Amino acid sequence: MEEHITVTQMALVGVLSAVGAMWDKIGWLILLWAVTMILDYATGTLAALRNKEWNSDRAREGIWHKAGMLVVVIVAGLFDVAIKEITAAAGIVLPFDMLALPIILSWYTITELGSILENAIKMGADNVPDWLKKGLKIAGDTINQTGEGGFGKKEKGGKK
Repeated sequence: MEEHITVTQMALVGVLSAVGAMWDKIGWLILLWAVTMILDYATGTLAALRNKEWNSDRAREGIWHKAGMLVVVIVAGLFDVAIKEITAAAGIVLPFDMLALPIILSWYTITELGSILENAIKMGADNVPDWLKKGLKIAGDTINQTGEGGFGKKEKGGKK
């Protein structure tokens, strides 16, 4: 029996290898975010089909939105690498390996989970506990405050 390796199979092996190489630090967050992105797109499509609102333009916009998120995640990762290399070259030792990427991945994951919940409600899940909705909002707000806590905040009196 002759076996053929497809481009999709090679890409999957490459992605899984890259995630595996980073697994101890950030791999779980990347995997969780990727799964929530897929689930969000799938549940959004199902909700639109159920409500007879499916539209190819809107579906395409969803894909572009996900692609934009991927670009932001890549930029956050590159930012972390740049900061680490620049500070190392200057002889500065930081108490962390990554800063932006875990915050971005966490924020996007929580946002995706909220969107999945909204899609589930549109699909007919009308008994979603309020504590779950509130918990996702609190988690998202907390991550947002963590990310913005050290960047560009003005002190009292107008000084940065």
